[in-house]
Amino acid sequence: MGLFDIFKNQFEIKDGVLIKYKGNGGNVVIPSNVKTIGKMAFYNCASITNITIPNTVKKIEDAFDLCTGIKEITIPSSVEEIAGSVFIRCSNLTTINVDANNKKYKSIDGNLYEKLDDGSIKFVQYAVGKKDTTFNLPSEVESMKFYAFFGNTSLKNIFANDKTGYFSTIDGNLYYDYGKRLLQYACGKTDTEFTIPEGVEEICDSGCSYCTHLKKVNLPSTLTKIGYNSFQFCENLQEIVIPASVTEIKRNAFFGCKKLKTVYNLSKLDIQKGAETHGYVAKYATQVFTELPNSDFDIQAGVLVKYKGKGGNVVIPKSVTTIGKDSFYNCASITNITIPNTVKKIDDAFD
Repeated sequence: MGLFDIFKNQFEIKDGVLIKYKGNGGNVVIPSNVKTIGKMAFYNCASITNITIPNTVKKIEDAFDLCTGIKEITIPSSVEEIAGSVFIRCSNLTTINVDANNKKYKSIDGNLYEKLDDGSIKFVQYAVGKKDTTFNLPSEVESMKFYAFFGNTSLKNIFANDKTGYFSTIDGNLYYDYGKRLLQYACGKTDTEFTIPEGVEEICDSGCSYCTHLKKVNLPSTLTKIGYNSFQFCENLQEIVIPASVTEIKRNAFFGCKKLKTVYNLSKLDIQKGAETHGYVAKYATQVFTELPNSDFDIQAGVLVKYKGKGGNVVIPKSVTTIGKDSFYNCASITNITIPNTVKKIDDAFD
Protein backbone atom coordinates (compact mmCIF):
# COMPACT_ATOMS: atom_id res chain seq x y z
CA MET A 1 0.00 0.00 0.00
CA GLY A 2 1.41 3.37 -1.04
CA LEU A 3 1.50 6.61 0.93
CA PHE A 4 -1.46 7.99 -1.04
CA ASP A 5 -3.57 4.98 -0.10
CA ILE A 6 -2.70 5.40 3.56
CA PHE A 7 -3.79 9.06 3.46
CA LYS A 8 -6.91 8.11 1.56
CA ASN A 9 -7.93 5.64 4.25
CA GLN A 10 -7.19 8.00 7.14
CA PHE A 11 -8.78 11.20 5.86
CA GLU A 12 -12.07 12.07 4.19
CA ILE A 13 -11.26 15.14 2.06
CA LYS A 14 -13.59 16.87 -0.37
CA ASP A 15 -12.65 19.97 -2.40
CA GLY A 16 -9.83 20.81 0.00
CA VAL A 17 -11.99 20.39 3.12
CA LEU A 18 -10.96 17.78 5.67
CA ILE A 19 -14.36 16.41 6.63
CA LYS A 20 -13.38 13.50 8.87
CA TYR A 21 -10.28 11.84 10.27
CA LYS A 22 -10.66 8.02 10.25
CA GLY A 23 -7.23 6.89 11.38
CA ASN A 24 -6.00 5.15 14.50
CA GLY A 25 -4.48 8.16 16.24
CA GLY A 26 -0.92 8.62 17.44
CA ASN A 27 1.15 11.13 15.46
CA VAL A 28 -1.13 12.56 12.73
CA VAL A 29 0.12 14.56 9.76
CA ILE A 30 -2.66 16.33 7.85
CA PRO A 31 -2.16 16.09 4.04
CA SER A 32 -0.90 19.17 2.21
CA ASN A 33 -3.96 19.30 -0.09
CA VAL A 34 -6.15 20.38 2.84
CA LYS A 35 -7.19 24.04 2.93
CA THR A 36 -9.94 23.84 5.54
CA ILE A 37 -10.15 21.62 8.61
CA GLY A 38 -13.90 21.12 8.86
CA LYS A 39 -16.22 21.18 11.84
CA MET A 40 -16.02 18.02 13.97
CA ALA A 41 -13.30 16.61 11.72
CA PHE A 42 -11.36 15.32 14.74
CA TYR A 43 -14.24 15.14 17.22
CA ASN A 44 -13.51 12.84 20.16
CA CYS A 45 -10.27 11.52 18.65
CA ALA A 46 -8.76 10.84 22.05
CA SER A 47 -6.09 8.52 20.66
CA ILE A 48 -4.31 11.31 18.78
CA THR A 49 -1.18 12.45 20.62
CA ASN A 50 0.17 14.96 18.08
CA ILE A 51 -1.16 16.78 15.01
CA THR A 52 0.89 18.49 12.32
CA ILE A 53 -1.07 21.12 10.38
CA PRO A 54 0.40 21.92 6.95
CA ASN A 55 1.07 25.44 5.72
CA THR A 56 -1.72 25.06 3.13
CA VAL A 57 -4.50 25.32 5.73
CA LYS A 58 -6.27 28.68 5.76
CA LYS A 59 -9.32 27.93 7.91
CA ILE A 60 -9.87 25.82 11.02
CA GLU A 61 -13.45 25.24 12.12
CA ASP A 62 -14.62 23.68 15.42
CA ALA A 63 -12.57 20.60 14.67
CA PHE A 64 -10.78 19.30 17.77
CA ASP A 65 -13.41 18.97 20.50
CA LEU A 66 -12.50 16.22 23.01
CA CYS A 67 -9.07 15.48 21.50
CA THR A 68 -7.90 14.68 25.01
CA GLY A 69 -4.57 13.13 23.99
CA ILE A 70 -3.08 16.30 22.51
CA LYS A 71 -0.75 18.30 24.75
CA GLU A 72 0.64 20.83 22.27
CA ILE A 73 -0.33 22.12 18.83
CA THR A 74 1.11 24.65 16.38
CA ILE A 75 -0.90 26.92 14.08
CA PRO A 76 1.01 27.57 10.81
CA SER A 77 1.50 30.98 9.21
CA SER A 78 -1.08 30.26 6.48
CA VAL A 79 -4.13 30.16 8.81
CA GLU A 80 -6.44 33.15 8.40
CA GLU A 81 -9.56 32.03 10.27
CA ILE A 82 -10.12 29.97 13.43
CA ALA A 83 -13.46 29.14 15.05
CA GLY A 84 -14.11 30.27 18.60
CA SER A 85 -14.36 26.82 20.16
CA VAL A 86 -11.71 25.02 18.16
CA PHE A 87 -9.93 23.26 21.07
CA ILE A 88 -12.69 22.99 23.66
CA ARG A 89 -12.52 20.08 26.10
CA CYS A 90 -8.99 19.19 25.02
CA SER A 91 -8.29 18.46 28.66
CA ASN A 92 -4.55 17.84 28.29
CA LEU A 93 -3.77 20.68 25.89
CA THR A 94 -1.33 22.97 27.70
CA THR A 95 0.25 24.87 24.80
CA ILE A 96 -1.15 26.48 21.65
CA ASN A 97 1.70 27.76 19.49
CA VAL A 98 1.35 30.09 16.51
CA ASP A 99 3.99 30.53 13.80
CA ALA A 100 5.66 33.93 14.22
CA ASN A 101 4.89 34.80 10.57
CA ASN A 102 1.13 34.40 10.99
CA LYS A 103 -0.47 37.78 10.27
CA LYS A 104 -3.82 37.02 11.90
CA TYR A 105 -3.08 35.10 15.11
CA LYS A 106 -0.55 35.00 17.92
CA SER A 107 0.24 32.99 21.02
CA ILE A 108 0.79 34.49 24.47
CA ASP A 109 1.87 32.10 27.24
CA GLY A 110 0.53 29.18 25.21
CA ASN A 111 -2.96 30.64 24.68
CA LEU A 112 -4.50 31.70 21.37
CA TYR A 113 -5.28 35.29 20.37
CA GLU A 114 -6.47 37.03 17.20
CA LYS A 115 -4.80 40.22 15.99
CA LEU A 116 -7.31 42.95 15.16
CA ASP A 117 -6.89 45.80 12.68
CA ASP A 118 -6.93 48.48 15.38
CA GLY A 119 -3.89 46.98 17.10
CA SER A 120 -5.83 45.30 19.90
CA ILE A 121 -6.25 41.55 20.26
CA LYS A 122 -9.18 39.19 20.77
CA PHE A 123 -8.89 36.29 23.19
CA VAL A 124 -9.81 33.11 21.27
CA GLN A 125 -8.85 30.05 23.29
CA TYR A 126 -7.34 29.23 26.65
CA ALA A 127 -5.29 26.01 26.62
CA VAL A 128 -7.76 24.29 28.91
CA GLY A 129 -5.36 21.56 30.02
CA LYS A 130 -3.25 24.05 31.95
CA LYS A 131 -3.21 23.45 35.69
CA ASP A 132 -2.67 27.11 36.58
CA THR A 133 -5.07 28.46 39.19
CA THR A 134 -4.75 32.10 38.10
CA PHE A 135 -5.05 33.75 34.68
CA ASN A 136 -4.34 37.39 33.89
CA LEU A 137 -6.11 38.68 30.81
CA PRO A 138 -3.62 40.76 28.80
CA SER A 139 -4.35 44.48 28.82
CA GLU A 140 -4.40 44.57 24.98
CA VAL A 141 -7.49 42.33 24.92
CA GLU A 142 -10.60 44.30 23.96
CA SER A 143 -12.87 41.40 23.02
CA MET A 144 -13.20 37.71 23.64
CA LYS A 145 -14.89 34.70 22.10
CA PHE A 146 -17.34 32.66 24.13
CA TYR A 147 -16.24 29.13 25.08
CA ALA A 148 -12.66 30.34 25.48
CA PHE A 149 -12.40 28.54 28.85
CA PHE A 150 -14.89 25.73 28.14
CA GLY A 151 -13.78 22.56 29.90
CA ASN A 152 -11.14 24.08 32.17
CA THR A 153 -11.59 23.12 35.83
CA SER A 154 -8.37 24.45 37.36
CA LEU A 155 -8.70 28.25 37.34
CA LYS A 156 -9.73 29.82 40.64
CA ASN A 157 -9.13 33.44 39.64
CA ILE A 158 -9.42 35.23 36.29
CA PHE A 159 -8.13 38.78 36.48
CA ALA A 160 -9.00 41.56 34.05
CA ASN A 161 -6.33 44.18 33.33
CA ASP A 162 -8.47 46.56 31.30
CA LYS A 163 -8.16 50.04 32.79
CA THR A 164 -11.35 51.20 31.03
CA GLY A 165 -13.43 48.85 33.19
CA TYR A 166 -15.02 47.16 30.18
CA PHE A 167 -13.63 43.87 31.49
CA SER A 168 -13.74 43.53 35.26
CA THR A 169 -13.11 40.96 37.97
CA ILE A 170 -15.38 40.34 40.95
CA ASP A 171 -14.36 37.65 43.44
CA GLY A 172 -12.04 36.13 40.85
CA ASN A 173 -14.72 35.82 38.15
CA LEU A 174 -14.65 37.65 34.82
CA TYR A 175 -17.33 40.13 33.69
CA TYR A 176 -17.59 42.44 30.70
CA ASP A 177 -19.74 45.28 29.39
CA TYR A 178 -18.99 47.17 32.60
CA GLY A 179 -20.26 44.38 34.81
CA LYS A 180 -23.53 43.76 33.00
CA ARG A 181 -22.52 40.32 31.71
CA LEU A 182 -20.93 37.39 33.49
CA LEU A 183 -18.36 36.15 31.01
CA GLN A 184 -16.66 33.37 32.97
CA TYR A 185 -16.94 31.86 36.42
CA ALA A 186 -13.58 30.44 37.54
CA CYS A 187 -14.55 26.78 37.63
CA GLY A 188 -11.61 25.67 39.75
CA LYS A 189 -13.26 27.23 42.80
CA THR A 190 -14.47 24.78 45.42
CA ASP A 191 -17.35 26.97 46.65
CA THR A 192 -20.70 25.17 46.74
CA GLU A 193 -22.77 28.35 46.41
CA PHE A 194 -22.37 31.29 44.04
CA THR A 195 -24.29 34.57 44.18
CA ILE A 196 -24.21 36.57 40.95
CA PRO A 197 -24.15 40.31 41.73
CA GLU A 198 -27.15 42.55 41.20
CA GLY A 199 -26.80 44.52 37.97
CA VAL A 200 -25.77 41.50 35.90
CA GLU A 201 -28.17 41.17 32.96
CA GLU A 202 -26.75 38.16 31.12
CA ILE A 203 -24.87 34.95 31.81
CA CYS A 204 -22.82 34.42 28.65
CA ASP A 205 -22.56 31.19 26.67
CA SER A 206 -20.72 28.52 28.72
CA GLY A 207 -20.12 31.11 31.47
CA CYS A 208 -20.53 28.63 34.34
CA SER A 209 -20.15 25.28 32.59
CA TYR A 210 -18.23 22.45 34.29
CA CYS A 211 -18.48 24.08 37.72
CA THR A 212 -18.72 20.72 39.43
CA HIS A 213 -18.58 22.00 43.02
CA LEU A 214 -21.61 24.29 42.78
CA LYS A 215 -24.79 23.08 44.48
CA LYS A 216 -26.70 26.35 44.40
CA VAL A 217 -26.52 29.50 42.28
CA ASN A 218 -28.35 32.68 43.29
CA LEU A 219 -29.40 34.67 40.22
CA PRO A 220 -29.90 38.45 40.45
CA SER A 221 -33.24 40.22 39.98
CA THR A 222 -31.69 42.14 37.04
CA LEU A 223 -30.97 39.00 34.96
CA THR A 224 -32.76 38.73 31.61
CA LYS A 225 -30.79 36.12 29.63
CA ILE A 226 -29.16 32.77 30.43
CA GLY A 227 -26.87 31.84 27.52
CA TYR A 228 -26.15 28.65 25.62
CA ASN A 229 -24.48 25.88 27.70
CA SER A 230 -24.12 28.37 30.55
CA PHE A 231 -24.42 25.80 33.38
CA GLN A 232 -23.76 22.69 31.30
CA PHE A 233 -22.33 19.77 33.30
CA CYS A 234 -22.65 21.50 36.67
CA GLU A 235 -23.30 17.99 37.87
CA ASN A 236 -23.88 18.82 41.55
CA LEU A 237 -26.24 21.77 41.05
CA GLN A 238 -29.35 21.01 43.10
CA GLU A 239 -31.49 24.15 43.21
CA ILE A 240 -32.15 27.20 41.03
CA VAL A 241 -34.52 30.17 41.24
CA ILE A 242 -35.37 31.72 37.87
CA PRO A 243 -36.09 35.41 38.62
CA ALA A 244 -39.13 37.22 37.28
CA SER A 245 -36.84 39.33 35.07
CA VAL A 246 -35.61 36.36 32.96
CA THR A 247 -37.06 36.32 29.44
CA GLU A 248 -34.77 33.80 27.74
CA ILE A 249 -32.94 30.57 28.61
CA LYS A 250 -30.85 29.34 25.68
CA ARG A 251 -30.37 25.78 24.46
CA ASN A 252 -28.54 23.31 26.75
CA ALA A 253 -28.08 25.93 29.46
CA PHE A 254 -28.54 23.27 32.17
CA PHE A 255 -27.71 20.17 30.14
CA GLY A 256 -26.13 17.43 32.25
CA CYS A 257 -27.31 18.94 35.57
CA LYS A 258 -28.87 15.66 36.69
CA LYS A 259 -29.09 16.63 40.37
CA LEU A 260 -31.07 19.80 39.61
CA LYS A 261 -34.26 18.63 41.31
CA THR A 262 -35.65 21.87 42.74
CA VAL A 263 -36.65 24.66 40.34
CA TYR A 264 -38.46 27.85 41.32
CA ASN A 265 -39.82 29.61 38.24
CA LEU A 266 -40.79 33.20 39.04
CA SER A 267 -40.58 34.23 35.37
CA LYS A 268 -43.27 34.19 32.69
CA LEU A 269 -41.52 31.34 30.87
CA ASP A 270 -43.54 28.14 30.55
CA ILE A 271 -41.16 25.81 32.39
CA GLN A 272 -42.55 22.29 32.72
CA LYS A 273 -41.19 19.44 34.84
CA GLY A 274 -39.32 16.87 32.74
CA ALA A 275 -39.18 19.03 29.59
CA GLU A 276 -36.02 19.65 27.59
CA THR A 277 -37.16 23.15 26.64
CA HIS A 278 -35.70 26.27 28.27
CA GLY A 279 -32.24 24.78 28.37
CA TYR A 280 -33.08 21.57 30.27
CA VAL A 281 -33.62 23.61 33.46
CA ALA A 282 -36.47 21.34 34.63
CA LYS A 283 -35.50 18.13 32.82
CA TYR A 284 -34.64 16.34 36.08
CA ALA A 285 -36.83 18.37 38.45
CA THR A 286 -39.10 16.60 40.93
CA GLN A 287 -41.31 19.67 40.87
CA VAL A 288 -41.34 23.19 39.40
CA PHE A 289 -42.52 25.73 41.97
CA THR A 290 -43.98 29.10 41.03
CA GLU A 291 -43.37 30.58 44.48
CA LEU A 292 -40.38 30.79 46.75
CA PRO A 293 -40.37 28.51 49.78
CA ASN A 294 -42.20 29.81 52.85
CA SER A 295 -40.91 28.76 56.26
CA ASP A 296 -44.49 28.81 57.58
CA PHE A 297 -45.29 25.70 55.56
CA ASP A 298 -43.78 22.21 55.40
CA ILE A 299 -44.52 21.17 51.81
CA GLN A 300 -43.30 17.89 50.37
CA ALA A 301 -43.97 16.94 46.72
CA GLY A 302 -47.03 19.19 46.63
CA VAL A 303 -48.46 17.96 49.92
CA LEU A 304 -48.88 20.50 52.72
CA VAL A 305 -47.67 18.38 55.66
CA LYS A 306 -47.70 21.00 58.42
CA TYR A 307 -48.48 24.66 58.95
CA LYS A 308 -45.86 26.19 61.28
CA GLY A 309 -46.82 29.85 61.22
CA LYS A 310 -48.24 32.19 63.87
CA GLY A 311 -51.79 32.32 62.57
CA GLY A 312 -53.87 35.31 61.53
CA ASN A 313 -54.59 35.58 57.81
CA VAL A 314 -53.02 32.53 56.14
CA VAL A 315 -52.53 32.18 52.37
CA ILE A 316 -51.61 28.64 51.29
CA PRO A 317 -48.89 28.62 48.58
CA LYS A 318 -49.84 27.77 44.99
CA SER A 319 -47.33 24.90 45.01
CA VAL A 320 -49.73 22.92 47.21
CA THR A 321 -51.94 20.31 45.51
CA THR A 322 -52.97 18.41 48.66
CA ILE A 323 -53.70 19.75 52.13
CA GLY A 324 -52.57 16.84 54.27
CA LYS A 325 -54.09 15.22 57.34
CA ASP A 326 -53.67 17.23 60.57
CA SER A 327 -51.66 19.89 58.71
CA PHE A 328 -53.61 22.63 60.56
CA TYR A 329 -54.39 20.63 63.69
CA ASN A 330 -55.26 22.83 66.73
CA CYS A 331 -54.23 26.05 64.90
CA ALA A 332 -56.61 28.19 66.97
CA SER A 333 -54.76 31.42 66.16
CA ILE A 334 -55.73 31.31 62.48
CA THR A 335 -58.53 33.75 61.63
CA ASN A 336 -58.71 33.25 57.85
CA ILE A 337 -57.37 30.75 55.29
CA THR A 338 -57.11 31.29 51.53
CA ILE A 339 -56.93 28.02 49.57
CA PRO A 340 -55.43 28.40 46.06
CA ASN A 341 -56.95 26.95 42.92
CA THR A 342 -54.07 24.46 42.67
CA VAL A 343 -55.41 22.35 45.54
CA LYS A 344 -57.10 19.14 44.37
CA LYS A 345 -57.44 17.25 47.65
CA ILE A 346 -58.13 18.22 51.27
CA ASP A 347 -57.59 15.56 53.94
CA ASP A 348 -58.71 15.81 57.58
CA ALA A 349 -56.65 18.95 57.97
CA PHE A 350 -58.43 21.55 60.09
CA ASP A 351 -59.30 19.80 63.37
